[in-house]
Amino acid sequence: MRFRQFCGFCLGLLGTWFMWQVGVGLAYFIHSTVHLTISGAIMEPDVMLRITSAMAAFLAGLAALTERRGGAWLAGISTFMFACVAFGLIQGRHDISVWRDDYIYLSILTILFLALMVLRRETVEDEAPEYDTAEFS
Repeated sequence: MRFRQFCGFCLGLLGTWFMWQVGVGLAYFIHSTVHLTISGAIMEPDVMLRITSAMAAFLAGLAALTERRGGAWLAGISTFMFACVAFGLIQGRHDISVWRDDYIYLSILTILFLALMVLRRETVEDEAPEYDTAEFS
C-alpha cells in the first residue's frame, strides 16, 4: 500500500468517524428535546455542514484509496466545510472543551488533504516496466 493510499484509507476512516459522531449526537439531541423532529434537527446549518463534510471525507478517502481522480479536491471541500463548522464554534466564544476535538480533527483533516495534494497519483504508465529496445534489434 502506497502512502497516498494509506492517507486515503485514514481519510475514509475519519469520514466514517464523523458520520458516527453526528449520528450519536443527533440521537442524544433528539431524545433530550421534547418538541423536535428529525427533519428539523437535520436541517440545522451546522449539522448539515457536518454531515456533508463527513460524507465528502469518506468519498474522498475512497477515491484516494482506489487512485481515482478528484479525491484530493473532494478532501479539500470536506476540509473547508468542516473548518466552517469548527471556526463557527470557536467564534461562538464557547468553552475550549466544546471545540477542542473539532480543532484536532480539523488539523488531521488538513494534514491528510495536503498530503493528497502533494503526493502524485500513480498512473498505469508509471507502473509499466520499461524495455530496452536495443535487445530486440
